[in-house]
Amino acid sequence: MFMGKYIKILEKKTSRFRALIVKDKKRTVTIAALVLGIAITGYFLYKNLIVAWVNGSPITRFEVIKLLERQGGRQALDNLITRKLISQEARALNISISQEEINVEIDELKSTLEESGTSLEDALALQGQNLGGLTQDIKLQKLVEKILAENIAVSDEETSKYFEENRDFFDEDATIEEVSDQIKEQLKQEKLTTAFNDLLAELRGGASVKINLNY
Repeated sequence: MFMGKYIKILEKKTSRFRALIVKDKKRTVTIAALVLGIAITGYFLYKNLIVAWVNGSPITRFEVIKLLERQGGRQALDNLITRKLISQEARALNISISQEEINVEIDELKSTLEESGTSLEDALALQGQNLGGLTQDIKLQKLVEKILAENIAVSDEETSKYFEENRDFFDEDATIEEVSDQIKEQLKQEKLTTAFNDLLAELRGGASVKINLNY
């Protein structure tokens, strides 16, 4: 009888002790996770907020951004406004660019660069750009081309006329068949530049653009 009660008391104490151990373990795991989270956050801040050290003195990312804004903020803002206007116009016209179309352009660029002995990565690094930025640029270019497709078409008559008027720029024995693609691409780019400037002026004229920060 006494032993039975004693055993029950021991069981209760043991259960409480085990509960305390489990609770302590949970608390330990929570603290460890918190410490790990703080460490990761600290490392992230270190890698992303401090971009350089000069004799022990840090240069922060905010300093770099502030300087860049002061030096080229207006041009960057104008570029972003242009991108926004073109994207909105493309959506209004139900025009989109697939990743496959972008990949085709990137592959062609890679081939051209490799033929000249340069890799795409090196070319991007030289311009201070990355693949993500290149992708966005290609997408914008393709959107503009689709929006202005009717305005930048080049006829065979235009190609022949250009060839006849500019024969001095080609080899003496060159034929129209050999250089027609080259001429059409050049004329297309000339038309694209003119049509794009007209489109941008039209979009800006009809858009509500409010600039909160003047650079």
